[in-house]
Amino acid sequence: MLNEKYPCVSIIFPNWNGKDDAIECLNSLRKQNYPKDVVEIIIIDNGSKDGSVEAINTLFIDMKEEDWLNLRLIKNNGNLGSCIARNKGIMVSYEDSKYIWMLDNDVVVDPKALIELVKIIEKNNKYGVVSSVNYYYDYPEEIFYVGNMLNWNTWIFKKIKNSQLIKSGAYSIDCAATSSLLIKKKVIEEIGLLDTDYFCYFNDVDWCIRVKMKKYKIVSVMSSKVWHKVSKNIEDLKDFKTYYSMRNLIIVIKKNAPHHKYRIFLLYLFMYYLPRKIFLYISKKKKNILKSFLRGFRDGLLFK
Repeated sequence: MLNEKYPCVSIIFPNWNGKDDAIECLNSLRKQNYPKDVVEIIIIDNGSKDGSVEAINTLFIDMKEEDWLNLRLIKNNGNLGSCIARNKGIMVSYEDSKYIWMLDNDVVVDPKALIELVKIIEKNNKYGVVSSVNYYYDYPEEIFYVGNMLNWNTWIFKKIKNSQLIKSGAYSIDCAATSSLLIKKKVIEEIGLLDTDYFCYFNDVDWCIRVKMKKYKIVSVMSSKVWHKVSKNIEDLKDFKTYYSMRNLIIVIKKNAPHHKYRIFLLYLFMYYLPRKIFLYISKKKKNILKSFLRGFRDGLLFK
């Protein structure tokens, strides 16, 4: 019989050649102060070649003695992208799970991360999504990401600044990240799975916009913390990330904004965002990154 006091949660994260990150994430999940008999972990591996599958299976053998509800590793033949991977996890998740906890494989979670998310989302029926505060892994006291606000008139995103934050409780946001996002399963039934057109990046933004359009609230929980292995330096940007971030920024607005508001967004894009980014990459002598950025810009505009 399931633990009646604690709702059942399915934890899902994709992995692609991130063996060490995935193992560290799993070991942090083992320290959660949430009953393991109502928690399952589903990892979807996108054709890793670095020994991830073997390492995860070995760790799962040890974890089976800890009375988890379920431990499952799904192996894809190649890198199908994070969207398809996460959707696979949702579709095979335990039927009685009330919540899906999406993570990235490169996060380390605080022992209270899950229970704090569940405590908040259980308080209000209108909460559809709750998320953790992301801290820099290499700067553990410094906040990296809390969430984004969306100007629903101009469809311009604005990152929440640390000075705005309340140190306790829940902070209302418009967009959360799947680096640590708890969503009600019944909400997924209403809004659908992640949109695979994105492949990666901004799929969580698209999801959150659909959540808000169904009149659910999204909040960031200050007492729920994860440490994310992201860099603070523009020098560490990769062509892959730059391309998909730019492409998908345009696509998410094109898919969700009313046509006249999409045109307003395009004005902002051409008059401010594009020139600023080009100047930034040129000044940093990042020509390859600039090329990826411009390709993403083009492909986003041409997407149908």
